[in-house]
Amino acid sequence: MKVALTGGTGFVGRHLTRKLLERGHKVVLLARGKNPGKDEFAGNDKVTFVAASLAQGPEMVRAIQGCEAIYHLAGINREKGDQTYATVHMEGTRNLMSVVRQAKIRRIIHVSFLRAQPKVGCPYHVSKWNSEESVRNSGLDYTIFRPGVLYGEGDQFLSHLEKALKTMPFFGLVGHEPQPLAPLHIDDFTRVLAATLEREDTYGKTFAMVGPDTLTLSEIVEKVGKQVKIKPNIFPVPLLFHRVAAGAMELLMDNPLVTNAQITMLSEDLSVPGLPCDPLPLEFRAQTPFLGEKEKVDEVERDLTKIAEKRGVELTEEDIEV
Repeated sequence: MKVALTGGTGFVGRHLTRKLLERGHKVVLLARGKNPGKDEFAGNDKVTFVAASLAQGPEMVRAIQGCEAIYHLAGINREKGDQTYATVHMEGTRNLMSVVRQAKIRRIIHVSFLRAQPKVGCPYHVSKWNSEESVRNSGLDYTIFRPGVLYGEGDQFLSHLEKALKTMPFFGLVGHEPQPLAPLHIDDFTRVLAATLEREDTYGKTFAMVGPDTLTLSEIVEKVGKQVKIKPNIFPVPLLFHRVAAGAMELLMDNPLVTNAQITMLSEDLSVPGLPCDPLPLEFRAQTPFLGEKEKVDEVERDLTKIAEKRGVELTEEDIEV
């Protein structure tokens, strides 16, 4: 099957493309301008890259002609210039629905956010809800996913957290009340996204998806610190301080360590959806423990190192491959 991905060179898009290629599909990656994410698939005759924004209707229609389905992954976690939550999430999705109908595509899989809902104080959440509504009212064979915190290779969660701990070995928790998180590994999520493509029983459904482990942010920071061999000093910091810091980072950094939208997310329960969803099929449930695989590898490496030291031999990288 030939499928298109909006936001195709982003974090989710790159991982999903790998899964789709494994299943024998051809992929059209749609993204705004140049993006280093496309380099991984350069030269792959089953992958086509098209530079087009959601506002470019004619270009988008031409790009997805011949596709049988589309994944809508495009989104932002901070506003900058004309890239606002309203223009990207709301107007962009409405434009896409028109484009998809013109290209005679019936199947769409849309990625939203776990806490998406109307009439709340966060523009990010409201814009995500409104984008869902555009999909639900499109008349297409849709499936909507609401993931929580995603992590994995190339993410903006653990990578930024590791960078922050290596720069300053302390961490200010968001507010004084610990909130639960259930981090979802990107491989679990993209496995389900790819499998959903041909599942007619998912038509018209909205699914929430989180990881199998529920932790506090403090526990997550400790686990990441252990992984990078840093013992962080963890303490609560008022929400207002985080908002001021995030606002400054958004103004001064091309790739801020944290945004105001992310601060809002970390101040709420990220283990359950904001609104009721359809029951997630059992085979779709996440399986990867948070950092479990890495901890297992580290434990094996430590055990092998001790054995090698007792025997007076040097351990090589090939010896500890698992």
